Amino acid sequence: AGTGDAAGDGERDAAALALAHVAAWLPDDTRASLIDRLAHELSPDAGPGGLDARGREARAIALAASARTRPELILATHASVTLNGLVRAAKDEACVSSRVAAARGLASIARASALQNGASCPYLPKLLPVLGRLLRDESVDVRVATAGATHALCVSSRDAVGAHLGAFVPQLADVAVGDRSKDARYYADRAIRSVLRIMDAPDGLTFAQSVLKAGGCASAARGKLTDVVLRRLQGLPDEEEEEASKAAMGSLGADEEDDDEVVLGD
Repeated sequence: AGTGDAAGDGERDAAALALAHVAAWLPDDTRASLIDRLAHELSPDAGPGGLDARGREARAIALAASARTRPELILATHASVTLNGLVRAAKDEACVSSRVAAARGLASIARASALQNGASCPYLPKLLPVLGRLLRDESVDVRVATAGATHALCVSSRDAVGAHLGAFVPQLADVAVGDRSKDARYYADRAIRSVLRIMDAPDGLTFAQSVLKAGGCASAARGKLTDVVLRRLQGLPDEEEEEASKAAMGSLGADEEDDDEVVLGD
């Protein structure tokens, strides 16, 4: 993209972030109308008068910004509409930025819901397969964003996602051992290390080996997560959850924990 495109993207991202913060203070019915409109206009086949790819991209980024800056508010009052809209964005083959935004927005909602509900989180069975599909996206930008967002989710909510390993660990394994992007491999490595409870200790592979064996809930990943790969992951340095979250969730705006710090663009 040229300089003009980059500037336009920066303005679009700034507007999305501003809208997300303003929307949090709107009356419930006004905010609901706004989110309904954003989600509805994300359909690639909205019919005559529907938005072009650039317009859908802007809506996806705006909807994801709301999910990332105020996930608890979205969960409390607009979960279904927001999730359905972001899932549509995740399937929009014409818009890479829409799929990137969807990955980050969906992971933020999944993370907030998992922190609230633990293993009984009602959204993880629906959202993790979507993230799994995005980990195999043809766009490297989408794979990096999804691996990063999944990494943050695994670090913050390891127990909650542990019941759904088959939905995304095989895809993470594909990225970890074969993706051409160093960033995608980095995040996938650390997501796997966290969710499979791999530790640099004598028994640090016990859990991973149990779920990867035949009949285990992540057995489909065993072909990629060989003993050699597991030992490599075992040797990775430990990391703090806060650092993982900041590194993995992307750069559009601040999450709810750091509301005063705003960074735009990639």
